[in-house]
Amino acid sequence: GKIVVLDLRGFVFFGAAAQLLAKLRRDLRLPFEASLDSTWYRGSSGGMTPPLRELPPPKFAVLDCSDFSGVDATAARACFVPLRRQLKECGSRLFFAGLQPDVKKTLTSHGFVVDYDFSSLDAALENAEEALLGHLGSTSSSSSSRRRRSAKSEENDASVSIRHILADFLGRDKYFAD
Repeated sequence: GKIVVLDLRGFVFFGAAAQLLAKLRRDLRLPFEASLDSTWYRGSSGGMTPPLRELPPPKFAVLDCSDFSGVDATAARACFVPLRRQLKECGSRLFFAGLQPDVKKTLTSHGFVVDYDFSSLDAALENAEEALLGHLGSTSSSSSSRRRRSAKSEENDASVSIRHILADFLGRDKYFAD
């Protein structure tokens, strides 16, 4: 998918940083170290399947931190700093949802830049979806300037509201009735 949501829980200390970074890289389909590049995973059908990272990385990685209690200084530098750098190199954005202020302070005081910090998972997902739809829909107007329009004016207007883009995409106009 274009958006991947991962749930962080508990406290991350240095001893678990490498393992967490490897799991995040796998789940976000990012390249591993050379020693892991030839790894194949046994699929549910019993056959060997390629690792998820053979698919392109997501455009948006959303870390749900609502149950994430903290990180020590070394883990911040060993896990989150390289993760952000690698996502940025792939053209992906890293969104945090529900990041506690003390955890954010620890991350930023140890070299991590929190570019996108949302109060909730819903807010992070909404922003990621709007950014994706902005690329799919008309670029002639920003999503903030879009407003409801009647069906007749939409026919003559290249700019379409997100609501109608979703309706067209899902083929379910009845769920978006006025």
